[in-house]
Amino acid sequence: MKKFTIKDITILALFIALGVVLKIYSIPVFNAIAKIEFFKISVIMAACLYGPVSAGIAAGAIDMLAYLLLQQSNPYNPVITLVYILGGVLAGIIFKYLNKSGDHGLLFKMILTVYIPGLIVCLLNSFIILYLFFGNNPLIPFFAIRFSVEIVIDIIVVYFIKIIYPIIMKRGNFSA
Repeated sequence: MKKFTIKDITILALFIALGVVLKIYSIPVFNAIAKIEFFKISVIMAACLYGPVSAGIAAGAIDMLAYLLLQQSNPYNPVITLVYILGGVLAGIIFKYLNKSGDHGLLFKMILTVYIPGLIVCLLNSFIILYLFFGNNPLIPFFAIRFSVEIVIDIIVVYFIKIIYPIIMKRGNFSA
């Protein structure tokens, strides 16, 4: 494992700050059943540049800081933060594995790095929210709406990261 320099910590802090801003300015859709939020851009970039641990730290910090800054009326749920941390770590592991396992195209790497953790986080958070607010009553339409929004958002995230990642890699020396 590589030691973090001041530059690495600063860039990770900037990703966290960007993620908090993007999470705060999310757009609720379908009567607030789902949100259009792009904070995962900064988590995926942390995963690609610094690896799974940094991505997990970024995801957890973004969720906690956004909650503190929004001052929501609902109570803080650390289980949801743990799910976000899991998503960040999983994104870092997937990207690291794809980088070592051969010559995959960047688009393929980004699709897997964004979609697999994104859909797992969506699934877990949907079931946690369903259980907390509705008991164990299965509401498939609720999940279907959240899942559909997640798929559309992830398309945008994949292409944004596919454009930004090569530019950032040319500017600095990063290694996960």
